[in-house]
Amino acid sequence: MASSSSVAVRELPLFPLPEVVLFPGRPLPLQIFEFRYRIMMNTILEGDRRFGVLMWDPDQNKVSAVGCCAEVIHCQRLPDDRMKIMTIG
Repeated sequence: MASSSSVAVRELPLFPLPEVVLFPGRPLPLQIFEFRYRIMMNTILEGDRRFGVLMWDPDQNKVSAVGCCAEVIHCQRLPDDRMKIMTIG
């Protein structure tokens, strides 16, 4: 018999990436340069450093229904306001 357990549910900011799939425990380096994503990343860094990564298909203009939670483990801010970040799924 399966035991019941409570599951915590929360909303995450979503970062759609073309033709990229993030797997749990795998690293994903990113360069954040678009203004809207720099704002989002600043908010993420002020919180628990987690966000959702979803694969985006530009040909169909759709995002995947399933993604992976990413956690920022390192962030380097560049002089032109871009960010180089390292995440782990």
